[in-house]
Amino acid sequence: MTGGLSLRQLEYLTAVADEGRLTPAAARLFVTVPTLSQQLRTLERGVGAVLTERGANGVRLTPAGEAFLPFARAALRSARLAQEAARAADERRRVAVRLATLPALLPGLVPALVDTARASVGVPLAVEVLEGSRQLRAAVQSGAADIAIGPCPARWDGRVECLATEEAVVVCAPDDPLAGRESPLESLLQRDWIVHHCEGWAPQDLVIGTRGGDGDSWPLPVADVPHVETAVALAMAGAGVTVAPRSALPDEADDCCIRLVPRQILRTSIYRAVGAAESVERCCQALRTAVARAAGRPEPTGGTDEGTDPGPVR
Repeated sequence: MTGGLSLRQLEYLTAVADEGRLTPAAARLFVTVPTLSQQLRTLERGVGAVLTERGANGVRLTPAGEAFLPFARAALRSARLAQEAARAADERRRVAVRLATLPALLPGLVPALVDTARASVGVPLAVEVLEGSRQLRAAVQSGAADIAIGPCPARWDGRVECLATEEAVVVCAPDDPLAGRESPLESLLQRDWIVHHCEGWAPQDLVIGTRGGDGDSWPLPVADVPHVETAVALAMAGAGVTVAPRSALPDEADDCCIRLVPRQILRTSIYRAVGAAESVERCCQALRTAVARAAGRPEPTGGTDEGTDPGPVR
């Protein structure tokens, strides 16, 4: 880039802006915190302005950083599109559309992936399974993935469509007194909870969403695990209870569920970056059509699915 700036430096700045702290930003970029700090200072020297400042609550952008950030994101998107255009123009190769999703969703997505692979979308589909929704978002933002399927990301600039909905259930041991029955969430808050960190599907998110609080009243968990699958396994073994999409449970596991009253619905979204290539849009449409066909719904005709109830990815 002109002015002594590099795309990698722009990735450093956007990661810090997204994460708000150096340590998670460095982990996302697979660099050390000192390397990240040094590259931010180099970027600021190249720009000629201070872009970030540290405080008690982490790192935030200065007014100069806020002004610079949208152009940094646009530059990264343009670089990705330029790379894809060059590859697409090379008739000797077919560039795969890269899809990232979560372990809990993959079994239910397999039929749709098979249909999409067989469809005439013009490009192969490369599937990667990531650990959590934060990694999904980061993968699309950084250009490591073209499409993500998972919980709806907060404050996403690109296109987001509801791919499927399903019920959130409280997972418990089969000998739990409420197993197979219904209960208000308030009656379960004093239980031993197993917390996982799948953004949008986590127990903390459900409590905050239904009670309108900030999570301060959330009881201390008996276990804190990174993945919903681990939380489900522990809950079914009797270590406590957790919240998960119904599809994250094994088949025939109704005797390990407590249904919430009122029902809580989780949305699985398909999203991509602003200005996604035509091949990516074709793949998204093929995936949405395949999911609709598997669920026995009318096939989508385009646009978004806001306000609809597409049914579960199973």
